[in-house]
Amino acid sequence: MLVAGKRSVEIGPANALALSNYSLALKEAQRWQDATEAAKAAADIAPQFPRFPFNLSLLDLVQGNYARG
Repeated sequence: MLVAGKRSVEIGPANALALSNYSLALKEAQRWQDATEAAKAAADIAPQFPRFPFNLSLLDLVQGNYARG
């Protein structure tokens, strides 16, 4: 899953959905920093879609960043 997610981001680095999906795979692998970076990139690219900022907030909460989450 991580390899496919990474490859999809390499193919479409400005694809918010690919970045978001990759961040979720990274979260499942407990690679918190990488997951947060990918989720932030997705939220920055497409903030109009609530799913992307929401995923970023979940990662913040999981990491104990309650003020941001």
